[in-house]
Parts: sequence; C-alpha cells; structure tokens
Amino acid sequence: MKSETIKQQTINEVKKVLKKGKKFYISTDFPFLQLDGFYLTYKAKIMNTYLRQKGYLMLKAKDYDFSLVDKKNRIRANRNIWITATNFINYKK
Repeated sequence: MKSETIKQQTINEVKKVLKKGKKFYISTDFPFLQLDGFYLTYKAKIMNTYLRQKGYLMLKAKDYDFSLVDKKNRIRANRNIWITATNFINYKK
C-alpha cells in the first residue's frame, strides 16, 4: 500500500477548499496550521507555492472592496487573502 506524502496530502486539502468556489480565501479557510510562532509551516509553504502556480495572488485585505461581495463578513484590513487575478481586478478599490 502506497502512502501519500505530506506534500500530496496538503495539495489535496487545498483542492478541497478551492472546490468551494469562493471569490477569495483567508488562512482560516484551510484546515491546517500555517504559522508556528513567526515561522511558516511546511504545509503553508506548499500551499503558497501551489496557489501561486494556480494563478492566485496573496495580498492585504485593505486592497479589496468586500462590500461588493459580502456585506456580512468583515475581514480585518491587515489580513492576507488569496484571490485570483481577475477577481482582484474586478473588485479592487
């Protein structure tokens, strides 16, 4: 029986989250720890690389106008979000 590597497990977890089809994703959308103190975990590094390869941009929430998407959820301005380039262009302030 062949077991999955940590890298493949992480990519599978990220794919499950991306299937939700949201306009943007924040760190709490992903089901694993991303920071250990002030250091990125191995899974977070894999996730960042994978999302960049899939065309996602990581930027600060203050660059994005959330009132156009969702008026109920308030995201802190200093929060990092993952968003596709087309969504960023459509909803940029």
